Amino acid sequence: MEWNGVRLNEYQPGPVEWAKRGLGSMFWTLFFLSPNAFLPYLAYRAVDNTPGPFLYVALIAVTGGVGVYYATRYGFSRLYQWKKKSGGFAAGATVTLASLVYFCLRVWIMKAGVERATRSWHVGPELAMIVAAVYAILVLHANLKSATRHRF
Repeated sequence: MEWNGVRLNEYQPGPVEWAKRGLGSMFWTLFFLSPNAFLPYLAYRAVDNTPGPFLYVALIAVTGGVGVYYATRYGFSRLYQWKKKSGGFAAGATVTLASLVYFCLRVWIMKAGVERATRSWHVGPELAMIVAAVYAILVLHANLKSATRHRF
């Protein structure tokens, strides 16, 4: 292949690079979408505490997680439309308060879900606090990065 008069060799990623990219993006997506999946899981476990088949619980968590994701996405899109249309203080304050509540809820859901999943370990609560702190830092970093990217 030539580009600007220079011969370039195309690089085909090998199976290691392909697996790393695929698994890395999958784990990253699961980490950031896990509060959406933990919420139906926690609700299900609050109702039925008996151990159930993994596929049944995973089906509830995944379908419920998709539902929670699209419900929050729809809610926030309606709030942003209201803010864009009216542009008043009430709309801006509502969007800011809803974002703050949603952030705190996501961190709490992450902590509660990890603590529920690791309840048989003696280090479960400490691990849940560490995961919640790392999750909060990463979400804040992503939000600040996107806010500064769109502002300038």
